[in-house]
Amino acid sequence: MPQPEDRVQELKRARLRAVAIAFALFGAILGGFLVFTYQPPVDEPQQSLPAVELDPQREDLHVGVLAPLQGPLKAYGESIVRGATVAANMINAGKGILNRNVKLHVADTRSLPNLTAELAEELIRREKVSLLIGTVDDEAALATAKVANAQKTPFVYLGNGGIKTCMSSDALKVSDYVWGVGLTEYMVTEPFLIYLADRLRRPETKFRIYYFGTDDAESRAESSFTIRTAESLGFETVAEEYVDIRIRDYFQRIRQIFNLAPDLLYVTTSRVGSPAFMEQAAKLGVKAEMVVAGSRPFEQEMVQPLGKALDGVYTVARYSTEIDSEENRAFLAEWRKYYPAPEEVPTGIAVGGAYTALRLAEAAFNRAGSLDPAAFREAMKELEISVPQGRVVMESENNALLQPLYAVHVEDGKYRIAEYLGDVSHPALEDCLAVATEGAPEAPLPASYDD
Repeated sequence: MPQPEDRVQELKRARLRAVAIAFALFGAILGGFLVFTYQPPVDEPQQSLPAVELDPQREDLHVGVLAPLQGPLKAYGESIVRGATVAANMINAGKGILNRNVKLHVADTRSLPNLTAELAEELIRREKVSLLIGTVDDEAALATAKVANAQKTPFVYLGNGGIKTCMSSDALKVSDYVWGVGLTEYMVTEPFLIYLADRLRRPETKFRIYYFGTDDAESRAESSFTIRTAESLGFETVAEEYVDIRIRDYFQRIRQIFNLAPDLLYVTTSRVGSPAFMEQAAKLGVKAEMVVAGSRPFEQEMVQPLGKALDGVYTVARYSTEIDSEENRAFLAEWRKYYPAPEEVPTGIAVGGAYTALRLAEAAFNRAGSLDPAAFREAMKELEISVPQGRVVMESENNALLQPLYAVHVEDGKYRIAEYLGDVSHPALEDCLAVATEGAPEAPLPASYDD
């Protein structure tokens, strides 16, 4: 006889199937619009998004967009869909890809690696997508990369972090079907630290840095790499501290930072921990006594949760609305058609991520002359295009992007370009993340069709 727990699970599965069917019917009614193909039950308000305009005289090229639209990375997911939508509409307004419309199928991953992989498989199997783009964090990207390699479907991941373009079984071999457009610590850390030291170091003194992070693998790894790089440049480590990710009272630790008086407070806290720490640091006047900088915690998608506490911070970016180029002006004009409000600003993962990924795919498919994945792979080698962030090149030795890097200063919530730091690339497959982190959280059953 079924146990009560079994019955609960059956009811949950039934509800998920009902949601999936409803979205499938809704997608069929929308026809030529951007389609939310697979989406778990909605726990949070979903932002309305513009439709992708399709030419009924053309066939469609199906693209799967894997984006977290709920949970702590929701802002990143919304940016991904926005950037992809603008790119698809601009491509469709022209000749399309191989004279086909770009049709987007959005799947809400909730940043759960197992769910992300299952949704990727569903998009390939059910929607016959020719391309996958998306993901923010390393684990979700790695889970999708395994699916892409197994199914021989091109996948371009968008988030910053470790390089993830090697084979799951061999970290020394570049993947056949995975590419990355994000920044890595190898690309960012040294030029950023040199810029900060040149700007802040007092004459004839060592540049002194206090590293503050949360006690999680990503924060520790970022701090460790930054410390090694800084010490190789002759900079001094004042202290290295990690706090429990659940802590929300940082006042005592901030006072300790004051007492040690570093030139630079380098922050590597998790995205979840950053708002509370920065709010309390602002209240105590930390930025009046020292410069605060960091990379991952201060990505543009953190503007809303961090608010005024972000002002005065130095960070790095792959994109800014201040870039003066023909490509950026055309992009911003298209963006404002859909998002006219001043606070709706395109971010790094929207432009340098989703938009750039689709533009690269457009160039590669057209160069290949077909939708054949092997031909796409060859066409991506050393592919060079101009996009809003500048000139980018897909390097064949590691399937990662050579791209411009900018030091930015946050003022009134705006990312102002402080200095162009040059074009940066990842060294071969150095420290490639070949295997997903063990013990990743188990995903719920995705809301997809059942056989």
